[in-house]
Amino acid sequence: MISVDEIKNRFDILGNSRQLNDILKLIPQIARTDITVLITGESGTGKEVISQALHGLSPRANEKLMIVNCGAIPEGILESELFGHEKGAFTGAVEARKGYFELANNGTLFLDEIGDMPLSVQVKLLRVLESGEYMRVGSSQVRKTDVRVVAATNKDLLYEVQAKKFREDLYYRLRAVQLHLPPLHERRDDIPVLFQAFWLEFSRKYNIHPVGLTKDAIDMLVNYHWPGNVRELRNLTESVLVLDGAHLVDEQIIRKYLIQQSQNVSTRLPAIPEKPSGTHDKMEMEYLYRMMVDLKTELMDIKNVLRHLSSHQQPVAPVPVVAQPVNFDQYSGKLLPASASHFTEFHVEKEPENQPVKEEQSFSLTDMEKKAVEEALNRHTGNRRKAAEELKISERTLYRKIKEYGLEP
Repeated sequence: MISVDEIKNRFDILGNSRQLNDILKLIPQIARTDITVLITGESGTGKEVISQALHGLSPRANEKLMIVNCGAIPEGILESELFGHEKGAFTGAVEARKGYFELANNGTLFLDEIGDMPLSVQVKLLRVLESGEYMRVGSSQVRKTDVRVVAATNKDLLYEVQAKKFREDLYYRLRAVQLHLPPLHERRDDIPVLFQAFWLEFSRKYNIHPVGLTKDAIDMLVNYHWPGNVRELRNLTESVLVLDGAHLVDEQIIRKYLIQQSQNVSTRLPAIPEKPSGTHDKMEMEYLYRMMVDLKTELMDIKNVLRHLSSHQQPVAPVPVVAQPVNFDQYSGKLLPASASHFTEFHVEKEPENQPVKEEQSFSLTDMEKKAVEEALNRHTGNRRKAAEELKISERTLYRKIKEYGLEP
């Protein structure tokens, strides 16, 4: 059987993390069958590359691998794109056309962003997965196809099922085998490996002879949270090489690019106050400002969870609490978003005089937050949207807390 290293070399897969290697060990075993595969993970984690490996190591490797982005095709024509149409089936159908299931016959069809597929098309997809049968739009003739389907999504399909946006029967049919690709911030050891590979690739492509990076610059890359995952790292590497590769790239240069990326993708952070340009202090202030705003957002979410928890418990006399002070020096040189996990313990002061003295207690904020999330999910039978509304936090925050506390069903 082909080894993990051989798979990496053949399909240009980079990284040595345990999570990645565990997935690659399964690829040959899965590839030799026609079982449907669902690949999950955040955008930019490399789901398409895994689909190429599944196809390339399968008995269908000599046939076509067709890639369809279900989220990029308008809902009105997705059915026609997948199953084809007859001449005159709708306005503009001036001739008959084959769909992807017909074109990929005997090969593999990769359905990316399948969570965006409309319900009307999901019904027909389920039929072709079950029986291999489909009909072109505007035709009553049943056609047959022999296609191996690999699907991918960055959505929580189980939540989409509960929200009635995705068919339950199709969900279980797709996830005969499920592979989850971890985000880049969970495989930080792979960041230098990926950066070096992209650095060399673009050096050859643009015929640039770069000087290199300092250790502090590499450390900053490793400590960044990479919301765009491998795709974001690749784009940043290209920009740094082209614009600043002629001299030694240090920590300040990398910080400049990371701040620019944060400004481009952020939709909830306020604008950074104007300061004199061209100074080191400005970059430091911009970074600290964003970090503090991000911290405030996290704490507001925790505050809502705690308020919700207290509203479902017996009322108690108000007790002043004192939190440990934040040492911002620990964030120096790092671009990881501030997290409320740094404040796990709150200590209760003694009650005022003339009151019975109680033993000092220590309440774990983590335990309280987990309990609040768990109770909200139970009250709404696992409906995450309703639980998030009750807790007054975003669904994205709730999803992260569910994974963090192991509350997934």
